[in-house]
Amino acid sequence: MRRWLGFSLFFLLGCSSAPLASNPSQGSASPALTPAEVFKRIEDVLEQAKTIHLTFRHESETQVTSTVVFGEQSSGSLVLGSGGKLFLLVENSDGVRDQVVCNGSRVWAERHFREKREPVPRFSTPEGLNSGLRKALAHQSVMGIGRAPDVGGTDNPSLGVCSYPSRRISWHIEPTELKEGGEGTKILTLHLKAEPSSQEPFLTEHLYYYPENYRIIKRIVIDPGNKKCGRPAVTVTEIYPEFIIDAEIPDERFNLPSEGK
Repeated sequence: MRRWLGFSLFFLLGCSSAPLASNPSQGSASPALTPAEVFKRIEDVLEQAKTIHLTFRHESETQVTSTVVFGEQSSGSLVLGSGGKLFLLVENSDGVRDQVVCNGSRVWAERHFREKREPVPRFSTPEGLNSGLRKALAHQSVMGIGRAPDVGGTDNPSLGVCSYPSRRISWHIEPTELKEGGEGTKILTLHLKAEPSSQEPFLTEHLYYYPENYRIIKRIVIDPGNKKCGRPAVTVTEIYPEFIIDAEIPDERFNLPSEGK
């Protein structure tokens, strides 16, 4: 059984990346930012970045029954360049390896499972692909974006990422709380509701970030489940050893592999 969640992120540890942005409130007596203002700054940093390069480690636990818990682990890297360019590599604990490359106009994707290779046909990049992914990183995990169950009934992250943002769940995001996270980090709590939704929070997400540059280093997403509709409780943790903004990314990174490869 494989459970992939269409929420965020994307995803966090490490001090090797360059600063993203300075905090305008540093060195001044400005009032403390509200949770909504912090979330907006995180979104702005991601949307305004020329390039984004991150690595991630993803763990999920699904409460199948009161005594059975299904666990899954994945890791990989995501690179977003200018002009809709994209590179995604994902490897999970089941031995599945997925790769997606977009050169800005065409997409190439492929899945490897042990010795089996499943190419995905090339197709045009949806309008707003890259910008949609950038904004989604503020509130969705990398695996949540890539493994969306609403894309053609498939669990292939290639199709999930490449078709973004079409056929997506619409989220109402409510930033609710800020607190200290230790080791120079803060924690921003979000409540996410699928649209249309009930009055109760559908998901709770804790974003760990550095307040001096709003770089996300970790996220924990909690879905309490819903027994009435058969949705199990799921907890996702995604950590980002690297989350680099505006790094120099060579164009060769986004070259589509040859047809015969």
